[in-house]
Amino acid sequence: MENLLIRYFSGTLSDDEKSILFKHIEQDNALRTEFVRLQNLMAIAGMASHTEDEGVSETLYTLLHRIHRRRIRRICLSVMKYAAMIILLAGVWFISKEYAFNRYTPEYTLIEAFKGQRVYVMLADGTEVWLSSRSQLHIPDQFNKSKRTVKLSGEGLFSVGKNEQKPFIVQTRQHSVTVTGTQFNVFAYAESPLFEVDLMKGAVSVSSNPPGADRLYLSPNEKAYVRDGKLFKTTSSFMQSHYIKNGIYNFENQPMKEIAARLELWYDVKIRIVKPEMENYRFSGKFRQTDNIGQILKAMKETGKFDYHILNDQQIEIY
Repeated sequence: MENLLIRYFSGTLSDDEKSILFKHIEQDNALRTEFVRLQNLMAIAGMASHTEDEGVSETLYTLLHRIHRRRIRRICLSVMKYAAMIILLAGVWFISKEYAFNRYTPEYTLIEAFKGQRVYVMLADGTEVWLSSRSQLHIPDQFNKSKRTVKLSGEGLFSVGKNEQKPFIVQTRQHSVTVTGTQFNVFAYAESPLFEVDLMKGAVSVSSNPPGADRLYLSPNEKAYVRDGKLFKTTSSFMQSHYIKNGIYNFENQPMKEIAARLELWYDVKIRIVKPEMENYRFSGKFRQTDNIGQILKAMKETGKFDYHILNDQQIEIY
């Protein structure tokens, strides 16, 4: 199992081997703990590399590759010590470069999917999360005795480990989703008024933040959404689980206005639809998250319904 664990983080594990690894992680608490520790280290390495501090990133990856199958536990402890020193040095570097230091607090670990990426996270309680592009998940260093709370900005597909005595709560900017064990998808980017919760299995409650009278309960194949600041629910035909796990955007007969709103959030751009009637044009298609927005719009353009112009890295016109 140790060898599979190392190969998972090096990206050389096949799908069949991943299934074997995750099955053992669910059954072995010690292996699950090691998985979470290494996952946090990889997240730290990702943040370090994103700041262009190659020395910090390379040091972390070198430490990870030193893990030997017969000494994995002892070396992991050493890695954590080195990582603590690296975090301190990186923090000084961040300050000198005027980075937003308040994004990182001692109580939480920040897991982030950057633009065009998908990130898989397994929490200490066995909960699995798939984060879509430009999503952030704040995970507490330790859940408290009465509840398991995480904070999300973006889109996350959750498969929650069941524990009726310790509810799992996903907090977003304006709403909270509370469950005891289920599978659901949350779409809630902090900079957007769009908010959706699609439930596939189990049951969830959705409430406003801070808690108030605005609360509703979902059963499988139901969706919660916000309109004019109020929560509503409707039937859901959410078929995105497989696509999200595999890093694919899937549009099924969706209007241009809705597709554009999601592309804006996933790719950090502003899309202006010149002709109002074009907002209701409908499209279907599948695209990989690694595709850039130009590739997606080019494929959609082949329908002959519109043309587009990329003004700059942040602005696009559809006409």
